[in-house]
Amino acid sequence: RLSTMNVSLPVLFGGKIIPYMLINQLQVWVMIAVGMFVVPLFGAAPLTIGGDISALLAISLELSLSAIGLSILIATVVDSVEQATTIGGIINILLGAIGGVMVPKFVMPEFMRDFANVSPMSWGLEGFLDVFLRRGTINDVMYEVVGLLLFGLVSLLLAAVIFNYKIRRV
Repeated sequence: RLSTMNVSLPVLFGGKIIPYMLINQLQVWVMIAVGMFVVPLFGAAPLTIGGDISALLAISLELSLSAIGLSILIATVVDSVEQATTIGGIINILLGAIGGVMVPKFVMPEFMRDFANVSPMSWGLEGFLDVFLRRGTINDVMYEVVGLLLFGLVSLLLAAVIFNYKIRRV
């Protein structure tokens, strides 16, 4: 169906990336606002941003790009919505488990802590922890930002190659 739209691949991908990037950013900042302003209404301590806002913005933007890139890659590989839902869910669970989102890295054996560093979810988690808990600056999250950026770009590049291959094959 996408190939019948008669638009270039950058326009097609941009039409997916830009709206989802905006939605992701809206979600991030609404959740931060809830932590800062709504959670204290229930007696808990408010969320405080200990680090630099630019670091928070950078990590949230690159994490969004990474998630969108992986989603577009999955969408180009599969043949149905059901496959995308199943494969996407499995990948999320695996990356979350490996990356220390589901089980904190400090309780993992050392070899698992090292292995966790291959998960983009680990990079995102560490970046957010750097900003919120460790008072991180943009320099402190640069490793995670670059890793997420590269993961997102490689995912989008693979998606473009696979999409072009599928279009030419049909």
